[in-house]
Amino acid sequence: GWEGIISFFRQQKIPDNLVEKAGLILKKTAENKYYDRFRGRIIFPIFNLTGQVLGFGGRTIFDESPKYLNSPDSPIFIKGQWLYGLNFNKEAIRQAKEVILVEGYTDFLSLYQAGFKNVVASLGTSLTPTQTSLAHRFAPQLTVCYDGDPAGRKAAWRAVSLGLAQGLRVEVILLPQECDPDSYIKQHGANKFKELYQNKEFGFRFLVHHLAQRYNSTLPEEKAALAREVAAEIAKIPDPLIQSEYIRKASEYLNVEEALFRSLFKKEAPTSSPRKSEVFLPAEKRLLQIIFSTPNIAAEVLEQINPAELTGLKSQVIFKFIKEKITAKKLPAYHEIKSSLPAGVFSALSTTLLEPGPPGSLSEAVGCLLSLKKLSLDKEIRELQNKISELEKTGQLNQLNQLLLQLQEKKKLQSKLINQESML
Repeated sequence: GWEGIISFFRQQKIPDNLVEKAGLILKKTAENKYYDRFRGRIIFPIFNLTGQVLGFGGRTIFDESPKYLNSPDSPIFIKGQWLYGLNFNKEAIRQAKEVILVEGYTDFLSLYQAGFKNVVASLGTSLTPTQTSLAHRFAPQLTVCYDGDPAGRKAAWRAVSLGLAQGLRVEVILLPQECDPDSYIKQHGANKFKELYQNKEFGFRFLVHHLAQRYNSTLPEEKAALAREVAAEIAKIPDPLIQSEYIRKASEYLNVEEALFRSLFKKEAPTSSPRKSEVFLPAEKRLLQIIFSTPNIAAEVLEQINPAELTGLKSQVIFKFIKEKITAKKLPAYHEIKSSLPAGVFSALSTTLLEPGPPGSLSEAVGCLLSLKKLSLDKEIRELQNKISELEKTGQLNQLNQLLLQLQEKKKLQSKLINQESML
C-alpha cells in the first residue's frame, strides 16, 4: 500500500517529520499527507562497516523504473560512499583477496547464496571513486559483474576505469544481454554462473574493446583518436611498471607499433626557458578542441562552464577569459587570446588546437566538463580531509565541525556529478 510504513511508525508514536528525515516517506506536494517512498519494493537496510544502519535501499517487485531506489543523502548517509554487504563480507574478501562487485541488492543475495561470499553491491547506482577506494582497502582485485545489457556494459566499463585508476587488478564477468546476475543464477543455476566466473575477461581488454566500439578504426584519424583515449586511461594508473605493461598490451590490442604508442606517454624534456608550456589533462585538451573547432556548439558549452568549479586546472584561465569575451556566439579573436593569456598557457593551447581529433559533439563536451569538475572537486575534498586530520590531532572542535560540514557538501556535489556523468 501507499501508507503502510507511515501507519506503522504512527503506531510507534514516532513523529512524521522524523520518518520523513529518515527518507522512508515522502510528502504530497498539494496536501499535508505522506506516502511510502519504498512502496512496491523489497527494502534492504544499508549498513556501515560496524553494522550500524545508515539508510535503506529498495528493489522494485514490479516492472517499474527505477529498478533500485535509495534513501536520500543525509548527514549520516551518502550513497556514493558505501558498498552494500561489505560489513558482512569484509573478512571473506580479505581471505579471497578479491571483491566481486554487482549492482543491486538481489544480485548480491543470489551470488552469496551461490557460494560467492566475497561479493558487494554498489547500491544500484554507478560506482564512485570513493566506493572503489573502499573496496581497495580490503582486496587488490576487483571483479565486476553487472547486467549484460548495453547500460550494464557501460557501467562495467566505468567500473573498470575507476578500478585501474585506483591501482586494482580488474576482471569482468560477462553475462548474456538479457540477464542480470540474479536472473542468470535463477535461470541457469550456480554451477553455470561459476563457469562464467572461471572464464571472466581481463578488465583492460574489456575496456579497450568497449572504447573501440565508438570509433571506426579503419580510418587513420579515428584509430589515432582511439589510441589517445586508451592512452588517457592508462595514464590514470598509479604504478609506472603496471602502466608500462598495459602500454604493451594496448599496442597489441590496437595493432599499433609499441614504440609509437609509447611515445604518447613521453614527458617533455625540461628546458631552461622560463616560458615553459603548461600541460593539459586529456579531458581539458578535448574540451578545448571541441569549443574551438565546433563553433555552432561553443556558446552552448560555455554556458555550462563555471570557471570557479575548475580550480587547480591549467585551463581555468582560458575558460574564464573566453566565457567573459564571447559575443554573439563568436569566440574572441586569436590575437586577443594570445595577448591576454600567460605565455605558457597560450603555448599549450596552440599545441592542443593543432592536434588532430574527431568531430566533437555537445554530449562529449559535457562529459569532458563533468570529468574536469570531478577532478577539481576531488582535489578540494582531499585538501579538506588533510585539514580535518590535522585538526583532529589538535582537538580544535569548532574549526573541525565547520570543515566536516564543508566536506559533507563537497561529497554531495561529488555524488551529483557522478550521477550526471552516468546519465550521458
